[in-house]
Amino acid sequence: MTKAYSYIRFSTVEQARGDSLRRQLEAARKWSSDRGFELDDTLRDLGRSAYKGGHAQLGALRTFLDLVESGEVEQGSYLIIESLDRLSREAVLDAAARLFDLIRAGVTVVTLSDGQEYSRERLQEDWTPLVVSIAVMARAHDESRVKGLRVGKAWEEKRRLAKEEGQAMTAICPGWIRLVGDPKSGRYELIPERAMIVRRIFEDTIAGLGRRTIAGRLNRNSTPTWGEGRKAGSRWHDSYIQKILNNPAVFGRFEPLGLLAGGDGNPGMVIDRYFPAAIDEQIYYAAQAAISTRRVGIGRPSTKHQNLLRGLAKCGGCGSNLVFVNKGKRSAGPKLICGSAHASSGCDRRTYYPYRFVEPSVIFAVSKKQWPNLIGSIKTQTSAKQSEYDALQARRTVAMSRLTNLIEMVAAGGGGATVAAQVRKLEEEIEEIGAAMKTVEQEIKAAQALTPSIDGHALEEIYQQFRNLDDEDLARRRATVAQKLRSMIDRIVFDDQSVTVHMIGGGTGRLYIGGP
Repeated sequence: MTKAYSYIRFSTVEQARGDSLRRQLEAARKWSSDRGFELDDTLRDLGRSAYKGGHAQLGALRTFLDLVESGEVEQGSYLIIESLDRLSREAVLDAAARLFDLIRAGVTVVTLSDGQEYSRERLQEDWTPLVVSIAVMARAHDESRVKGLRVGKAWEEKRRLAKEEGQAMTAICPGWIRLVGDPKSGRYELIPERAMIVRRIFEDTIAGLGRRTIAGRLNRNSTPTWGEGRKAGSRWHDSYIQKILNNPAVFGRFEPLGLLAGGDGNPGMVIDRYFPAAIDEQIYYAAQAAISTRRVGIGRPSTKHQNLLRGLAKCGGCGSNLVFVNKGKRSAGPKLICGSAHASSGCDRRTYYPYRFVEPSVIFAVSKKQWPNLIGSIKTQTSAKQSEYDALQARRTVAMSRLTNLIEMVAAGGGGATVAAQVRKLEEEIEEIGAAMKTVEQEIKAAQALTPSIDGHALEEIYQQFRNLDDEDLARRRATVAQKLRSMIDRIVFDDQSVTVHMIGGGTGRLYIGGP
């Protein structure tokens, strides 16, 4: 039995909610049934535009072509589409290439809107349908181009009004903010109880608590989740905590996407102070810095944060992490030992270091001796990053000037293909420089936020308060101290006879570990 494949494509979410899928499917099924063909209706590019050709490179159409070329789809099969504009709305030469690729592969392309069939045999006898097909594709491309320009200009105007006049671009906003009034004349405002949750999430993150712990606390306290109706979650999840922590809207920044023709996203202008801020920008970057200082691959911390030196304490023999061992009340208390030696996996240093003497010694050394080294190191790092940012900015200025000159040359009727290629290259270079500048800017702010919000004396003072706290407050304070230590210390090397603290950016201190 001859097999037919229906190719269904629509480009927007609104079309998905509407009638586009059902209409295209029913028409393909009727056409196949009338001819006794077996229909395969799994070939779909839902939410892909044909204007830029991405579906032909990445989507179901590319998969179909691969199957034809490999022989899994037999020559002589039919590909049913609603109309040629569903196949491609690219420029005419590119669109025609899509059609010819299919026909050369032995597939007959059927367009239901006009009943045309495009096959190798028919076109060899009568090429006039090609004229019609090219006209259809040219019209489709022109319609998409004009629509894209109109949509792009409309969104550009919305971005301008948002930036210059504070006008709301859309009713869609973060979960802790609501729109009062309509988008054209309304304003955004914080939802007080939700903004309070945002602030607590950032405070806990800076204090050293992880996403799971924060989500667990919200759930234990029966804190209502956000969302309405079916969108309301039953509990807080660490993934949503991460989304809040990563969203610059918490300090008021809006980063809209410019809608280009075909629905492609392109970074739009950054609009500061667009939303009401739930936290200060400095707090946002302090949280990013706190997250970045957490070590990867060192195990999950306990909820009580018993080991403040997790991931910092290293064996002087093999470099492995020291592990926290606590055999209960009958033992002499928790100890640190080389993880490799403890697992009998290569290291022979089985020295046990009594944790109750190690912890206060480290706190004392950091708070009293190494504070100036830490501050100096952070200032040096920030200065180096600022120089890198200034160099990128200078490169961008030069590239923008060159681009302006080339565009003026083209506008005056000069240039040609070579100049057009140079324009594209400069545009790509400017985009890459802009992305690099954004990364370095974030690194500068993170380095500034790394300057601990408490000084060395305050660190020791918090440590001394541990004995007067209940379990939950104690866990939170220990998490704070652990986070501060990770922002200050690179590693602590334990040898048989000594313990050496290596500070971030330089500086060392030798410790005396008390005890019996």
